[in-house]
Amino acid sequence: MADYQAQILKERMKLHTTIFGQAFSPCGHYLAACDNFGRICIFSLVSILKPEDSILDGSKPFLTFQAHKGPIYSLITADNFLISGGSTEICGWQWKDILMKFTEPAWMLHPENSAYGYPETNALVYDKENNRLFAGCGDNNIYMWDLETRMLQSTFKGHTDYIQCLALRETKNQFLSGAEDGTVRVWDYKSRSNKECHCIKPNGNEDISRSSLGKWIGCLALNEEQEWMVCGGAPRLSLWHLSSYTCTNIMDTPGSCQQAAVFHKDLILTGGTKPYIYHWQTNGELKTKVPSTATTIYSLTINHLSGHEVLVTAGNCSSVDLFTNFGYKALSLTFV
Repeated sequence: MADYQAQILKERMKLHTTIFGQAFSPCGHYLAACDNFGRICIFSLVSILKPEDSILDGSKPFLTFQAHKGPIYSLITADNFLISGGSTEICGWQWKDILMKFTEPAWMLHPENSAYGYPETNALVYDKENNRLFAGCGDNNIYMWDLETRMLQSTFKGHTDYIQCLALRETKNQFLSGAEDGTVRVWDYKSRSNKECHCIKPNGNEDISRSSLGKWIGCLALNEEQEWMVCGGAPRLSLWHLSSYTCTNIMDTPGSCQQAAVFHKDLILTGGTKPYIYHWQTNGELKTKVPSTATTIYSLTINHLSGHEVLVTAGNCSSVDLFTNFGYKALSLTFV
């Protein structure tokens, strides 16, 4: 009876799983994904992409563990650590421990407490050169920690609604933040003032605005040279030249709000509230759209490290999609 109830619970969790984030190990051989139940699942990409070289069954997770009590909204790799942002805390695990199936966090961070408790962490980015971690949170603030000392160094305030996405622009000592308030703000993280350098308001452009859907920003990404930014959400996707802060192209996805974006070679790949990965040319033209398992996509990332270039996407289902040829889905992995 107990086994039957456990199986029923497992199936119910599977039906209601949402995968918010993904990250690759430093070597690129492993994929981590996090969900709304506070779990982290580890897959071996070697056993998936080169099954003849592995003793593992690639269809099954290498490891699944309970990382947080509540949902995990963001996941990144920073040097040798896997870092997860949850509903109250940020946790760091050493990858070498994870691969030995040791799942106690090496350290834990908390954004500032308030009358409402600790805020959730919706976005994380890592500045490798200075060993700094940036966290965009539900209290409208961005926090910057020194990961060597794990001391909070700065708090960046200015957004009037919670942060959804972050991107680093190391070439200018800047980072960008997108939020529910409809703005993308540019910050100089070496400035002592902690004041924004510039505020971009995509919704203020009538060609970008979709007022019936709101004004929130759900995704932003920079190209490799860090001179161009794409952002979207309730407003249409738009491409911006960062030196002049001008919009050069608009990409329309009727009825779909984009929530994940990445530059790839001469393309921009995005996903959102329809079951497709959109492939855009930088002139704003849609090259193709590729079906995905998730009907709403929250996470989209590319692995360049393992010797196999792989696009990985996930969203409001228990499946993680892998695209070895970006034009079609190669296979799906199940989060269990």
